[in-house]
Amino acid sequence: MRRQHWQRCLLVLCMAAASAGTQAHPEIEHQLEAVNLRLARQADDAELLVQRGRLYIERADNRKALQDLAKASAIEPTLGEAWYWRAAAEMQLQQLDDATSSNQALIRLLRKNPGNHSALARGYFQCGDIMMAAGKPEQAASCFRQAVSLGKASPEQHIRLITSLRASAQPAAAIAAVEEAVRLHGELPQLLDIAIDIESERQHYREAIAWTDRALRQPHRRPWLLLRKAGLQQSLQEPAAAQQSLQAALDAINAMPPAKRHSQAVLELEQQIRQQQAK
Repeated sequence: MRRQHWQRCLLVLCMAAASAGTQAHPEIEHQLEAVNLRLARQADDAELLVQRGRLYIERADNRKALQDLAKASAIEPTLGEAWYWRAAAEMQLQQLDDATSSNQALIRLLRKNPGNHSALARGYFQCGDIMMAAGKPEQAASCFRQAVSLGKASPEQHIRLITSLRASAQPAAAIAAVEEAVRLHGELPQLLDIAIDIESERQHYREAIAWTDRALRQPHRRPWLLLRKAGLQQSLQEPAAAQQSLQAALDAINAMPPAKRHSQAVLELEQQIRQQQAK
Protein backbone atom coordinates (compact mmCIF):
# COMPACT_ATOMS: atom_id res chain seq x y z
CA MET A 1 0.00 0.00 0.00
CA ARG A 2 2.84 2.37 0.94
CA ARG A 3 4.62 1.55 -2.34
CA GLN A 4 1.46 2.36 -4.35
CA HIS A 5 1.15 5.68 -2.53
CA TRP A 6 4.77 6.51 -3.37
CA GLN A 7 4.21 5.68 -7.03
CA ARG A 8 1.17 7.98 -7.16
CA CYS A 9 3.35 10.76 -5.80
CA LEU A 10 6.04 10.40 -8.47
CA LEU A 11 4.13 12.17 -11.22
CA VAL A 12 3.46 15.07 -8.87
CA LEU A 13 7.18 15.31 -8.10
CA CYS A 14 8.06 15.33 -11.78
CA MET A 15 5.50 18.02 -12.50
CA ALA A 16 6.87 20.19 -9.73
CA ALA A 17 10.37 19.89 -11.17
CA ALA A 18 9.13 20.62 -14.67
CA SER A 19 7.35 23.83 -13.82
CA ALA A 20 7.23 26.26 -10.93
CA GLY A 21 3.45 26.43 -11.27
CA THR A 22 0.74 24.30 -12.80
CA GLN A 23 0.05 25.37 -16.37
CA ALA A 24 -3.37 25.20 -17.95
CA HIS A 25 -3.79 22.55 -20.64
CA PRO A 26 -4.33 25.09 -23.46
CA GLU A 27 -1.01 26.73 -22.57
CA ILE A 28 0.77 23.37 -22.88
CA GLU A 29 -0.80 22.86 -26.30
CA HIS A 30 0.28 26.34 -27.35
CA GLN A 31 3.86 25.61 -26.32
CA LEU A 32 3.78 22.28 -28.14
CA GLU A 33 2.69 23.99 -31.33
CA ALA A 34 5.58 26.44 -31.04
CA VAL A 35 8.14 23.66 -30.42
CA ASN A 36 6.71 21.57 -33.27
CA LEU A 37 7.23 24.47 -35.68
CA ARG A 38 10.86 24.75 -34.65
CA LEU A 39 11.40 20.98 -34.84
CA ALA A 40 9.98 20.97 -38.35
CA ARG A 41 13.06 22.99 -39.31
CA GLN A 42 15.51 21.42 -36.82
CA ALA A 43 14.40 17.81 -36.41
CA ASP A 44 17.65 16.71 -34.73
CA ASP A 45 17.91 19.53 -32.21
CA ALA A 46 18.36 17.65 -28.92
CA GLU A 47 17.40 20.57 -26.69
CA LEU A 48 14.16 21.11 -28.61
CA LEU A 49 13.38 17.41 -28.31
CA VAL A 50 13.93 17.62 -24.55
CA GLN A 51 11.66 20.67 -24.40
CA ARG A 52 8.90 18.82 -26.23
CA GLY A 53 9.45 15.70 -24.14
CA ARG A 54 8.95 17.71 -20.96
CA LEU A 55 5.73 19.17 -22.35
CA TYR A 56 4.49 15.68 -23.18
CA ILE A 57 5.23 14.63 -19.58
CA GLU A 58 3.21 17.60 -18.32
CA ARG A 59 0.39 16.39 -20.57
CA ALA A 60 0.84 12.85 -19.15
CA ASP A 61 1.68 11.58 -22.65
CA ASN A 62 4.70 9.65 -21.45
CA ARG A 63 5.14 7.37 -24.46
CA LYS A 64 5.53 10.32 -26.82
CA ALA A 65 7.77 11.96 -24.25
CA LEU A 66 10.02 8.92 -24.12
CA GLN A 67 10.36 8.82 -27.90
CA ASP A 68 11.62 12.41 -27.94
CA LEU A 69 13.85 12.03 -24.90
CA ALA A 70 15.43 8.79 -26.10
CA LYS A 71 16.16 10.43 -29.43
CA ALA A 72 17.63 13.49 -27.69
CA SER A 73 19.94 11.38 -25.49
CA ALA A 74 21.10 9.45 -28.57
CA ILE A 75 21.82 12.63 -30.53
CA GLU A 76 23.61 14.35 -27.65
CA PRO A 77 24.70 11.81 -25.01
CA THR A 78 26.26 14.51 -22.82
CA LEU A 79 23.00 16.43 -22.43
CA GLY A 80 22.06 15.83 -18.80
CA GLU A 81 18.48 17.13 -19.14
CA ALA A 82 17.77 14.50 -21.78
CA TRP A 83 18.79 11.68 -19.43
CA TYR A 84 16.94 13.18 -16.46
CA TRP A 85 13.63 13.54 -18.26
CA ARG A 86 14.09 10.24 -20.08
CA ALA A 87 14.35 8.53 -16.69
CA ALA A 88 11.28 10.47 -15.53
CA ALA A 89 9.22 9.26 -18.51
CA GLU A 90 10.42 5.68 -18.06
CA MET A 91 9.54 5.84 -14.38
CA GLN A 92 5.99 6.97 -15.18
CA LEU A 93 5.68 4.10 -17.65
CA GLN A 94 6.86 1.68 -14.93
CA GLN A 95 9.91 0.81 -17.02
CA LEU A 96 11.97 0.89 -13.86
CA ASP A 97 15.04 -0.99 -15.11
CA ASP A 98 15.29 1.43 -18.03
CA ALA A 99 14.71 4.37 -15.70
CA THR A 100 17.54 3.13 -13.48
CA SER A 101 19.89 2.90 -16.48
CA SER A 102 18.99 6.39 -17.67
CA ASN A 103 19.43 7.81 -14.18
CA GLN A 104 22.83 6.11 -13.82
CA ALA A 105 23.89 7.64 -17.15
CA LEU A 106 22.82 11.03 -15.79
CA ILE A 107 24.76 10.63 -12.54
CA ARG A 108 27.92 9.43 -14.34
CA LEU A 109 27.69 12.50 -16.55
CA LEU A 110 27.13 14.90 -13.65
CA ARG A 111 29.95 13.46 -11.55
CA LYS A 112 32.37 14.57 -14.22
CA ASN A 113 31.47 18.13 -13.18
CA PRO A 114 31.51 17.89 -9.36
CA GLY A 115 30.91 21.60 -8.89
CA ASN A 116 27.30 21.32 -10.04
CA HIS A 117 25.90 20.20 -6.69
CA SER A 118 22.26 21.10 -7.31
CA ALA A 119 22.04 19.08 -10.54
CA LEU A 120 23.80 16.11 -8.94
CA ALA A 121 21.46 16.26 -5.93
CA ARG A 122 18.47 16.26 -8.28
CA GLY A 123 19.89 13.18 -9.98
CA TYR A 124 20.31 11.34 -6.69
CA PHE A 125 16.80 12.31 -5.59
CA GLN A 126 15.49 10.85 -8.83
CA CYS A 127 17.54 7.71 -8.15
CA GLY A 128 15.82 7.42 -4.77
CA ASP A 129 12.38 7.88 -6.30
CA ILE A 130 13.05 5.12 -8.82
CA MET A 131 14.28 2.75 -6.11
CA MET A 132 11.22 3.45 -3.98
CA ALA A 133 8.95 2.81 -6.95
CA ALA A 134 10.79 -0.48 -7.47
CA GLY A 135 10.20 -1.49 -3.87
CA LYS A 136 13.88 -1.12 -2.88
CA PRO A 137 13.81 1.31 0.07
CA GLU A 138 17.32 0.50 1.30
CA GLN A 139 18.82 1.43 -2.07
CA ALA A 140 16.54 4.46 -2.15
CA ALA A 141 17.87 5.58 1.23
CA SER A 142 21.42 5.39 -0.10
CA CYS A 143 20.48 7.62 -3.05
CA PHE A 144 18.59 10.08 -0.86
CA ARG A 145 21.54 10.28 1.57
CA GLN A 146 23.82 11.21 -1.31
CA ALA A 147 21.37 13.90 -2.40
CA VAL A 148 20.88 15.39 1.06
CA SER A 149 24.65 15.38 1.71
CA LEU A 150 25.07 17.82 -1.19
CA GLY A 151 23.19 20.47 0.80
CA LYS A 152 20.19 22.77 0.45
CA ALA A 153 17.63 19.97 0.61
CA SER A 154 14.05 21.06 1.25
CA PRO A 155 11.94 19.68 4.13
CA GLU A 156 10.05 17.53 1.61
CA GLN A 157 13.33 16.11 0.32
CA HIS A 158 14.47 15.30 3.86
CA ILE A 159 11.15 13.52 4.38
CA ARG A 160 11.88 11.37 1.31
CA LEU A 161 15.09 10.23 3.02
CA ILE A 162 13.31 9.66 6.33
CA THR A 163 10.52 7.70 4.63
CA SER A 164 12.99 5.43 2.84
CA LEU A 165 14.90 4.75 6.07
CA ARG A 166 11.64 3.97 7.84
CA ALA A 167 10.53 1.66 5.03
CA SER A 168 13.86 -0.18 5.09
CA ALA A 169 13.55 -0.93 8.83
CA GLN A 170 16.16 1.61 9.94
CA PRO A 171 14.20 3.51 12.60
CA ALA A 172 17.22 4.82 14.51
CA ALA A 173 18.69 6.25 11.31
CA ALA A 174 15.28 7.68 10.41
CA ILE A 175 15.04 9.48 13.76
CA ALA A 176 18.58 10.83 13.30
CA ALA A 177 17.50 12.13 9.89
CA VAL A 178 14.47 13.79 11.49
CA GLU A 179 16.71 15.51 14.04
CA GLU A 180 18.96 16.78 11.26
CA ALA A 181 15.96 18.05 9.28
CA VAL A 182 14.61 19.82 12.38
CA ARG A 183 18.02 21.41 12.96
CA LEU A 184 17.99 22.76 9.42
CA HIS A 185 14.32 23.66 8.96
CA GLY A 186 12.86 24.01 12.45
CA GLU A 187 10.15 22.05 14.22
CA LEU A 188 7.81 21.70 11.26
CA PRO A 189 4.63 19.71 12.02
CA GLN A 190 5.29 17.18 9.25
CA LEU A 191 8.72 16.41 10.71
CA LEU A 192 7.46 16.09 14.27
CA ASP A 193 4.55 13.89 13.17
CA ILE A 194 6.78 11.43 11.35
CA ALA A 195 9.05 11.21 14.42
CA ILE A 196 6.02 10.41 16.59
CA ASP A 197 4.99 7.73 14.10
CA ILE A 198 8.45 6.12 14.01
CA GLU A 199 8.87 6.03 17.79
CA SER A 200 5.32 4.70 18.22
CA GLU A 201 5.97 1.94 15.68
CA ARG A 202 9.01 0.70 17.59
CA GLN A 203 7.13 1.06 20.91
CA HIS A 204 9.40 3.79 22.21
CA TYR A 205 6.45 5.50 23.82
CA ARG A 206 8.42 7.85 26.08
CA GLU A 207 10.34 9.16 23.07
CA ALA A 208 7.09 9.49 21.12
CA ILE A 209 5.60 11.53 23.97
CA ALA A 210 8.69 13.76 23.98
CA TRP A 211 8.18 14.48 20.26
CA THR A 212 4.48 15.10 20.93
CA ASP A 213 5.38 17.61 23.65
CA ARG A 214 7.63 19.40 21.18
CA ALA A 215 4.71 19.64 18.78
CA LEU A 216 2.45 20.90 21.59
CA ARG A 217 4.72 23.92 22.05
CA GLN A 218 3.10 25.23 18.88
CA PRO A 219 -0.42 26.71 19.09
CA HIS A 220 -1.98 24.53 16.40
CA ARG A 221 -3.49 21.03 16.49
CA ARG A 222 -3.52 20.84 20.29
CA PRO A 223 -6.66 18.67 20.68
CA TRP A 224 -5.44 16.13 18.12
CA LEU A 225 -1.95 16.00 19.61
CA LEU A 226 -3.30 15.65 23.16
CA LEU A 227 -5.50 12.77 22.04
CA ARG A 228 -2.45 11.14 20.53
CA LYS A 229 -0.44 11.75 23.70
CA ALA A 230 -3.20 10.11 25.73
CA GLY A 231 -2.98 7.02 23.54
CA LEU A 232 0.77 6.83 24.15
CA GLN A 233 0.24 7.23 27.89
CA GLN A 234 -2.31 4.43 27.82
CA SER A 235 0.28 2.25 26.09
CA LEU A 236 2.58 2.98 29.05
CA GLN A 237 -0.18 1.93 31.47
CA GLU A 238 -0.54 5.47 32.82
CA PRO A 239 -4.34 5.95 32.90
CA ALA A 240 -4.36 9.01 35.15
CA ALA A 241 -1.93 10.89 32.89
CA ALA A 242 -3.95 9.81 29.85
CA GLN A 243 -7.15 11.17 31.41
CA GLN A 244 -5.41 14.49 32.08
CA SER A 245 -4.37 14.70 28.44
CA LEU A 246 -7.90 13.88 27.27
CA GLN A 247 -9.38 16.57 29.50
CA ALA A 248 -6.80 19.07 28.22
CA ALA A 249 -7.85 18.13 24.68
CA LEU A 250 -11.49 18.90 25.49
CA ASP A 251 -10.47 22.18 27.12
CA ALA A 252 -8.58 23.12 23.96
CA ILE A 253 -11.67 22.39 21.86
CA ASN A 254 -13.86 24.49 24.16
CA ALA A 255 -11.42 27.39 23.76
CA MET A 256 -11.87 27.40 19.98
CA PRO A 257 -14.00 30.02 18.21
CA PRO A 258 -17.58 28.70 17.78
CA ALA A 259 -17.35 28.38 13.99
CA LYS A 260 -14.31 26.14 14.25
CA ARG A 261 -15.51 24.28 17.32
CA HIS A 262 -18.72 23.24 15.57
CA SER A 263 -17.06 22.06 12.37
CA GLN A 264 -17.55 18.42 11.40
CA ALA A 265 -13.89 17.55 11.85
CA VAL A 266 -13.74 18.98 15.39
CA LEU A 267 -17.05 17.39 16.38
CA GLU A 268 -15.71 14.00 15.27
CA LEU A 269 -12.47 14.61 17.17
CA GLU A 270 -14.42 15.50 20.30
CA GLN A 271 -16.39 12.28 19.99
CA GLN A 272 -13.15 10.27 19.78
CA ILE A 273 -11.83 12.01 22.89
CA ARG A 274 -14.98 11.29 24.88
CA GLN A 275 -14.92 7.66 23.76
CA GLN A 276 -11.35 7.37 25.05
CA GLN A 277 -12.38 8.99 28.35
CA ALA A 278 -15.10 6.38 28.80
CA LYS A 279 -12.76 3.42 28.46
